[in-house]
Amino acid sequence: MTATTLSLAQPPAEGTSTTMPQRAMDALTTDATKLSFPLQIVIAIVFSTVSAVGAVWATQSQNDSKWQGVQADVRVILTQMSSTAEISRLRDDAVKAQLDNMREEIKSLKGNSQLLQLQQQQLQLELAKGKR
Repeated sequence: MTATTLSLAQPPAEGTSTTMPQRAMDALTTDATKLSFPLQIVIAIVFSTVSAVGAVWATQSQNDSKWQGVQADVRVILTQMSSTAEISRLRDDAVKAQLDNMREEIKSLKGNSQLLQLQQQQLQLELAKGKR
């Protein structure tokens, strides 16, 4: 099996005279049109490039789906945190309301105890007057 080559070089035009032999001229020039590669190498380069691009694309698409999962998890966590904060705020409000109610009850009890003390003093005075 012979290797097929892909040549970009143009053959020299007929009747052209050069002062140097063709080999020496090819060795000295850096003209890209004179490059030639075997077809197998060209195919290998193309397939390796396509494989690398495919690998990057596959990795990126996997990362995208993973990021979407992470974003969904973050949304769930934020929702739970906000509901926890709401529950905490409602509990605090309930405790404050209970505290306010207890303060009112304490004030009314203080008033009742003072009333009872005054009534007790009045009865003691009446008893003391009755004994005299």
